[in-house]
Amino acid sequence: MRDKKLTGVFFSDSVNGQSDVVDISEVATYIKRIPEVAEIWHSSDIQFSDTEKIAAEIKAIKIKRFVVAGDMPGFEKRFFVKVMVSTGNNPEDVILASFREHGAITNADTERAKAIVACAVYGVPFEVASLPEETTVHTETMVIGVVLPVS
Repeated sequence: MRDKKLTGVFFSDSVNGQSDVVDISEVATYIKRIPEVAEIWHSSDIQFSDTEKIAAEIKAIKIKRFVVAGDMPGFEKRFFVKVMVSTGNNPEDVILASFREHGAITNADTERAKAIVACAVYGVPFEVASLPEETTVHTETMVIGVVLPVS
């Protein structure tokens, strides 16, 4: 059984001028309903030069894990590792939830992004829990196979 830890989730909201991106607010609303999620932050909520402020918030809320989610969350991981160390938490409990790595790039991929972050919160590899791609089935097509002998 998995150890339940209070988790903070940070969303890297960088859209880089693109308009057709994952709906971060919809993903955050969904993730907030997970019991282990104690707090959610967005890029605009955190000053990356002030580790002490976010460390104090993490201590007050008693967060033991941190999920960094977004298009390329690796850029922010170092900051959260530093914060976790300063609060006496395990830096290995900073988990990345990369939308781009798992194919969630456009607004149409928002449901997939929800699953990516939920898997990170629950500690389940996305590859294990991911849904198979939907394939169109043509019911009027018949395929006849022939096995030829190998000479």
